[in-house]
Amino acid sequence: MSRNGDQSTLLRAQGFSGEEIVTGEGVVLELPSTTVASRLASGIIDYSIYLFILGLLMSALLEFQDMMTAAQFEAIGTINLVLALFVIPGLVTYLMRGSSPGKAIMKTRVVRLDGGTITARQAFIRSAVGVVECWFTFGAVAAISSALTPRSTRLGDLVSGTYVVFWPKTTTWERDLNIPATMHEWMDHVQTRPLPTGLHLNIVEYLRSGKRMTPQAQQQRGRELAAAAENYVTPPPPWGTPPQEFLAALIQVRYDSDARRLSQRLARHNRAVTAASRMPFIDER
Repeated sequence: MSRNGDQSTLLRAQGFSGEEIVTGEGVVLELPSTTVASRLASGIIDYSIYLFILGLLMSALLEFQDMMTAAQFEAIGTINLVLALFVIPGLVTYLMRGSSPGKAIMKTRVVRLDGGTITARQAFIRSAVGVVECWFTFGAVAAISSALTPRSTRLGDLVSGTYVVFWPKTTTWERDLNIPATMHEWMDHVQTRPLPTGLHLNIVEYLRSGKRMTPQAQQQRGRELAAAAENYVTPPPPWGTPPQEFLAALIQVRYDSDARRLSQRLARHNRAVTAASRMPFIDER
């Protein structure tokens, strides 16, 4: 869905290039969809790895062929095929939150149509369809589908409701949010929910590069993102808060929340390791 007037052209000129996503709040977000070339490259890497795994499984099976009946050999061979062609690709995509070795190298990731992290169901649907379009046709169907669709989407993505985007290198961003003191009280009491991946990326990109936009475009973009983000906070920011201040405060709150959760998880892990190391040695002889 495209924007009305020249807003889309203006934002693209300021660096917001890529496919547009419309959230449930009617706010248009930008996530740059991948290209056919990058999809082919990541696919070659991934499927070469899965093919290598299949080769290892089959080699191990052949080592014990003399110890099996024909039915056992056929059954285990089928299981190996299912593991290498379906289970492992789906599991890798799900556990890596839409990524894979090939996608990590090409800096791409699978996301939902709303920009969020894919579910296990979507990961395994993509993997199931991939058995036909990637393995049985040697990638021909996937390549044709990617070339003919606007977002370079293969059939597995169309069925599962996903697509592949270029993943921004946000880890190198030095946060310099300059949050005013008037927002500190709200930040101390606000309750937030995790932001959808697409919305979070767009807010970070806005805070990082919004100064390159014209004042009018910056204000409009800020209002759009703030309208979407307000659905994930309680209570809402104080009346009259500028969008940029609200978004900066929200990102800081989410960062602090994630940092606390990670710290608590690490502390629990350390306590468990310490407790295990103190367990008495039991000699059962």
